[in-house]
Amino acid sequence: MDDQRAKLEAQIADLKQRRDSTSDSKVKKRLNQQAKAKQRKLDDLNQRPAGMRTGIDPKSGSKKRIPTQPDMQLHHGGSSLNNARAFFEGLDTAEKLLMEREFAKRGIVPGDVTMNALAMLTDQHQAGIHKIERDLKLEGKQYFKPGATFQEKLKAVDAFAADQRTLQKLAEEMTFSGVEETGGLSRRVLATATPEQSQEYADIERKRRTETAKDIREYGPETHRVASTQTEPDVDFDILRHYRNGIKTPPTAKPKPKPKPKPKSKPKKSRVLGFFGSAVASQFNERFNPSPGFGTNLGGAREISDLEFPIMLP
Repeated sequence: MDDQRAKLEAQIADLKQRRDSTSDSKVKKRLNQQAKAKQRKLDDLNQRPAGMRTGIDPKSGSKKRIPTQPDMQLHHGGSSLNNARAFFEGLDTAEKLLMEREFAKRGIVPGDVTMNALAMLTDQHQAGIHKIERDLKLEGKQYFKPGATFQEKLKAVDAFAADQRTLQKLAEEMTFSGVEETGGLSRRVLATATPEQSQEYADIERKRRTETAKDIREYGPETHRVASTQTEPDVDFDILRHYRNGIKTPPTAKPKPKPKPKPKSKPKKSRVLGFFGSAVASQFNERFNPSPGFGTNLGGAREISDLEFPIMLP
């Protein structure tokens, strides 16, 4: 595997160098596509649990091992290859197993595998859920600084899993709406308009269910054993509610409330001054100490009765 990884990394570096050194836009585009294809292979190699069969083919179709209907594509429902890349880059074998366990604890099986697949309508895939992913700035989101330690990567798994689970819930709801509700009924009627089309539709669904069940039976128990105790990642329900309402634009960030200024503390008045008010304040302050010391007679050895007019104490 290390040799295969090194070979792919060298091919990617060569393609990028050739892309950056040419001024021909067509050649640049072709080399960029080739570099992306190699990067996808490298991501899958780094992320896929050892021994698992391919479940997601970049070129979806009815002839693949996990086939799709002509108007559907397989989406990385649990974890995007691109988004999970940084978590698995540069890991040795032991570190990869530990990272797989952290992902499995949160219900994520990364890579081009069946347990990471969700069949979506084509128009809801790239132009749908992936557009939302870009709008929410989750595509390629950085969860730790470049050169992070393995422990720092492990600590960031919770935040990554929460974002991916939010996207997964959105994708599942979009798929249910498109496939199972009114529009989905019309779609199935059109897809099975002739006996030949009806047979082809049934064959694809039968093979997809059979192969999916085979992978889950074979890999599911081991995945649960590795995960031990699983936890449900947090989901951003504000985002779910936003898109459930049919809003196409991304939600705006809520402004942080400004801290309220602390009220200025007023100087405390003595009980006598507070009761009689400012009318006698100056006269009182001249003759008496408003804050007498302990054991003194109002601090000035004089009685209130010495004032020029009578005062009624409360």
